[in-house]
Amino acid sequence: MDTYEAKIQLAFRALADPSRRAMVHLLLERPMSIAELCHSFDMTRTAVRKHLRMLEEGRVVTLRLQGRERLITVDQAGLDAVREWLAVLPAQSMPRVVAG
Repeated sequence: MDTYEAKIQLAFRALADPSRRAMVHLLLERPMSIAELCHSFDMTRTAVRKHLRMLEEGRVVTLRLQGRERLITVDQAGLDAVREWLAVLPAQSMPRVVAG
């Protein structure tokens, strides 16, 4: 598998979980700390860190130290790779998503 395919595979694997997609959605609004994500999702710190590890591996988010906290931000370059892959699909092959 070439590097591009491996990168896309990891990104889609990271985004496969509904909790991780919800985290990305929140993080698109603003960077957050792990503690803020724990509170927003009523998850343990261990569970949030597990999800963040997957999102990091998929290059969907980045973590950086800000003082004593880890601040999580969306990695736009990682999401751009997913967008580019989706953009090459013919419009008729894309399922319609209905907001519920």
